[in-house]
Amino acid sequence: MKRQNENISPVIVVDVAHEALIRHWPLLKGWINEDRDALRKKHEIETAAEEWKAQDKSKHAAYFMQGPKLNIAEEYLTRYADKVPLSNLAQEFVQKSIKHKQKKRYLLISIVTTVILVLAGIAFYAKTQQIEAQKQEKLAKEERDNALRTQSLFLADLARQEIDKGNFVNGILLALEALPKNIFASNKRPYVLESEQALYKSIAYLREQQIFQEHESSVVYASFNSDGSQVVTISEGYTVTASEEHTIHLWNVRNGKLIFKLHGHKDKVLHAAFSFDSNYLVTTSRDKTAHLWDIQNGQLFKILPEHSFPIIQAIFSPNGTKIVTVSSTVNLWDIQSGTLIKKLKKNEFLVEHAPFNADSLQTITIPINSELFKILQQYENIEEILKYSAFSPDGKNGITIYPYDKIAHLWDIQTGNLKKTLQEHEWWIKYANFSPDSTKIITCSSDKTARLWDAQNGQEIAVLQGHDGIVSQAKFSHDSMRVVTVSTDKTARVWSTDGLPLFVLRGHKDTVKYAVFSHDGKYVVTTSEDKTARLWNVTDESMVTLRLDDYRLAEKDVMTDVGMINKPEYYFFIPNEVPAVIASRGTGIQIGERYISSNPQVLIDYGNYIIPRCLTSQQRKQFYLLESKSQSFIDDGKQLAQKGKLKEAIAKFQKAIDIEPCHKFDPEDKARYIYANTLVENGEQLAEEGEINEAINQFKKAQKVDPRFKFSNLEDYAKQIADSD
Repeated sequence: MKRQNENISPVIVVDVAHEALIRHWPLLKGWINEDRDALRKKHEIETAAEEWKAQDKSKHAAYFMQGPKLNIAEEYLTRYADKVPLSNLAQEFVQKSIKHKQKKRYLLISIVTTVILVLAGIAFYAKTQQIEAQKQEKLAKEERDNALRTQSLFLADLARQEIDKGNFVNGILLALEALPKNIFASNKRPYVLESEQALYKSIAYLREQQIFQEHESSVVYASFNSDGSQVVTISEGYTVTASEEHTIHLWNVRNGKLIFKLHGHKDKVLHAAFSFDSNYLVTTSRDKTAHLWDIQNGQLFKILPEHSFPIIQAIFSPNGTKIVTVSSTVNLWDIQSGTLIKKLKKNEFLVEHAPFNADSLQTITIPINSELFKILQQYENIEEILKYSAFSPDGKNGITIYPYDKIAHLWDIQTGNLKKTLQEHEWWIKYANFSPDSTKIITCSSDKTARLWDAQNGQEIAVLQGHDGIVSQAKFSHDSMRVVTVSTDKTARVWSTDGLPLFVLRGHKDTVKYAVFSHDGKYVVTTSEDKTARLWNVTDESMVTLRLDDYRLAEKDVMTDVGMINKPEYYFFIPNEVPAVIASRGTGIQIGERYISSNPQVLIDYGNYIIPRCLTSQQRKQFYLLESKSQSFIDDGKQLAQKGKLKEAIAKFQKAIDIEPCHKFDPEDKARYIYANTLVENGEQLAEEGEINEAINQFKKAQKVDPRFKFSNLEDYAKQIADSD
């Protein structure tokens, strides 16, 4: 170290004696490496700044330092700016890059904040809308429930009115419309106590048990077998295809199902009767034949020799070996051989209620020279005699009426002399007959009444008033304790034989033509021009009764839609067994044939179980109800069945039942019946055109589709139709 000029500031100069000194001086080595790194970074920053300058100091983001490079530049300013300062251009470049970065950050924060605020706003709006929607939904449900509750009260009142009229089936149907189908469902119709009370009362007094409705024309006659398990019906008139109906229907009383549809007669069927053991059926017709059917298999096993005139009646002997037929004469036949055993004389007549005494024919003989015999001879034929006269089962008395006359005449059979003139009716007498015990007479009149008379002295016992139309026919019960009358007012009425009204059988849609008691007196079957026959319970036994005699004592508090109410506990009387669907849907216990429950769902299910039919379209309009949702499925099912599309038809019918359990048909039975009936109609049309073989093929196909369709003989049946023209 030396001083060259004392007037000049001294400069310290270090001469490195050897590079080994650097290698073995770590601190110095670190200074040098650090300076090299700073110089490299400085160079990179300066180069980027020059490029920026070359672009006229563009504000475009692509020319600013970003990311890791900007981070290095910021670090450089912190660590090296004092030791190795940047140029002014580089410093400006780095500062503007930092500001650009900050602007981007502020912009991002602003965007994120805006998005958060927007999303929050949307969420708030959505929540507000949800709350409003829930509020509106609640209001809509309240309005719906209020409307349905009002409708239910209206329907309950209509049900009450129908109950007051004796229309208990309509009462049940209207009450069921007013009640929820399932009280356990979340979106059910509101519960209305008045509807449940109407349902309970309707079930309690229900009379209609079954409806037999596969007929195609007016049903004019019906008869029970001896144990009441089967009913045979006869219809007359023209079908929808304009052909006259000549068929007989055999029904199961318990379930209302068709057992057989019997084809064989070529003219109107007039009468049908079961054998005493219920194994056989005899049918008679205007075609002058009597057909004997084995009702175990539906086969025709005998045709009695053809008569000269239409056969009005036929009746089996108690042992089933003989049959008496009523035509132009009364004939007794041996069934096995088909031979005639006896022909009654013209002054001999059958006893209607007891034509056989053991297996011997029981008849009455009227003196030929008597006034009564002369009267009977004035009738044109035996059919008119049966229509306008009757004889007591004990053979002592007879009664006669005349067309368009309001007087009946009581006769002494043994002498043939007039005993009494019965002349209280105000208009024409339509019918007259004796009770099975021979003690009473019933007369029916166009004056809308029936009258009971003492058969011994002709004194009037009672006037049966209540019908609103012509009373055309009446039948006594087998024990002579009750009588049923039928009328053009679409009802039948049951009376005690001392004149007290017991039941009104209301449900037919047209004139009731005929009614008869079962042998045990528990049921009545009615026939009508509405193309149905109906089965009625005419016992005093209610289908459902209160558990306790005092209604108030039977009440208990229960919570419902409208708060706490009092309601009764029920005693359900269900014949034979409780349906599984009822027992499973509500709490209760079964004791013998009674099912005890206080659950309204059980009452609803039971009502659906026992109801024999649905409201018709006309009735739904009458009661201000919307068209049934099930009707379109039934209509579609019928069309499909007529075309032979059975599987699709069955599905449609099942859907209808699912919608309305009041439909009581079996989907497969219904589909097969419709298709088979269509085939038979096609066959009959072919037979009328002389196409016998094609007609037979149609009949065979019908039997294959539905084995319930039975024919006397396919070829004979086809030829009979062809010859009838």
